Amino acid sequence: ARIGAVNVPVDSWAFARDDMTMLEFGVMQRFPAGRTRQYARARYESNALGAGAEALDRARSVRLEVERAWRELDYLEASLGLVAEEARWLAALAGGAEAAYAAGAAESLGLLDARLMSLELEERRLELERERDMLLAELSRWVGEAAGAERQPAPPRVQGLEPVAALIEGLASSPMLAALSHARDAALREADAAGEMYKPSFAFDVGYGLRRGSGMDGLSRSDMLTAMITFDLPLFTRDRQDREVGAARSRARAAEARREDAARELEARLRAAHARAA
Repeated sequence: ARIGAVNVPVDSWAFARDDMTMLEFGVMQRFPAGRTRQYARARYESNALGAGAEALDRARSVRLEVERAWRELDYLEASLGLVAEEARWLAALAGGAEAAYAAGAAESLGLLDARLMSLELEERRLELERERDMLLAELSRWVGEAAGAERQPAPPRVQGLEPVAALIEGLASSPMLAALSHARDAALREADAAGEMYKPSFAFDVGYGLRRGSGMDGLSRSDMLTAMITFDLPLFTRDRQDREVGAARSRARAAEARREDAARELEARLRAAHARAA
């Protein structure tokens, strides 16, 4: 919509003196070239679906990180339990070696070996506790203060592995690949919309002008109606349309390449993980 004053004399700013002075109200509607609007709507829909897939992929990544930290904490706590048990055994061994050395029944070498083993075990305990504290700090990033609360052991892993071929087929439903597929689709629709720029676009403009005062014949001035259709004809396409279409197609090819590269990387990681777990 538009509103404004037309042909107002600057010497008097009077709206009733000149015949062509008027207040004009109008509306304009533009019609993009070809199917540009349809392709733009499809691109927005692909972007929205891609954002949803990215959110789902992020949620799964967070869950995987939490489970990894949870299971590593189980391993570290079990290792600390073994270290504590071994420390009690070494303390008894050192006590026996010290008593035997005091009684003259053993040499000092046995006592030194026992003490050295105790020191090495203490270093191992400190290292395990440091790794545990680091994992708890990492876990608190996802679960907050609950990371320091009493923790239940992680559920046991599912026994048995599915065939690698079946797992590879399931990669097609990966939210990461889905997000990249939607990004590729959005780039393709952008390229399609760029191709429509070779077609003409037009706009329809209607305006109504209100005139005040009377004409030379003494009658009130009649209002004015204006209607026009404008065209945008792409006559010289080399400097604009050709370049924009080429750039859009390049972005579409890049999006497809990113998806294919991600699919190959996921398959390689899956095969490697399956081989390690077999």
